[in-house]
Amino acid sequence: MFNKGFTVIEIILIVGILAIIFGMGFPIAFDFYKNYQFQAEQDQFISLLEIARNLSMTNLNQSPHGVFQNNDNFIVFEGNSFATRNQSQDQIFPRSKSVSISGPSEIIFNIISGQATSSAYILNNGKISSNVYVNKEGQINWQ
Repeated sequence: MFNKGFTVIEIILIVGILAIIFGMGFPIAFDFYKNYQFQAEQDQFISLLEIARNLSMTNLNQSPHGVFQNNDNFIVFEGNSFATRNQSQDQIFPRSKSVSISGPSEIIFNIISGQATSSAYILNNGKISSNVYVNKEGQINWQ
């Protein structure tokens, strides 16, 4: 008569092999997640710049629009500056804590022309870095 089932040694061996496989795969999965998070943050920032420029060029409420960024949020606002903005028109978008952005805290696009002060932003998550440029015509470029 044969006993069916696994011995404790076989179970420990299988658990050990699985632990090694998952241990090797975790850094790869974590890198993939960090890259995805960085790309999503960059895409969101560029999209918000484009939205603010488009709102200004369509002369919504006969007011310039801009983007303000701090450690917690991106804010698309209406007004000549973030300090004097129409707060009831704020559109707030949360930011990722793992991606830092250096550059001006606010950028404003002029009504109808969409022009802005030339600005450069650097996005960085400690492993990947990207540059976002806004030229004086308000054109947004990144690399």
